[in-house]
Amino acid sequence: MKDIVPRWRLNVVLEELMNPPFEPLHSVWLKYLSMKVAFLLAITSVKQVREMQAFLVAKACLIFAEAKVKVTLSTNPAFLLKTISAFHMNQTVELEALHLPPIQSDREWQLHTLCPVQALAYYVDKTVMGLSPMGKLSLNRLHMNKPTSEKLTAH
Repeated sequence: MKDIVPRWRLNVVLEELMNPPFEPLHSVWLKYLSMKVAFLLAITSVKQVREMQAFLVAKACLIFAEAKVKVTLSTNPAFLLKTISAFHMNQTVELEALHLPPIQSDREWQLHTLCPVQALAYYVDKTVMGLSPMGKLSLNRLHMNKPTSEKLTAH
């Protein structure tokens, strides 16, 4: 039987993402920024890697709310899920920002660094819309023209 409990501890990973080399975002190498965004999207969207690979960054498919308080991600309409039903087809993912200003303490500031909306917005801005030639959200740290890989999100 497959063990469904991860062999890593989430709190340890999240603590690491709040520190160098993953913070501060303005000085992070693209490799580490890609890893951080991919991980935060994976744990907050609760999507499988193949579903994350289908996220599109076209204006109609990646929508940031005013002041980046949330983001809506849509998948490629041609993407086929393993489970095909009206409920599962063309589902969108809506993520809300975490610990928005005004930030009252150092700990709140640290927790704000784990916000998937802010990290994704910064990533998209830094990578000139984060576009791959296929229009997929490209979080592959080594090959920016390829979609997110299973290996990247498994780390």
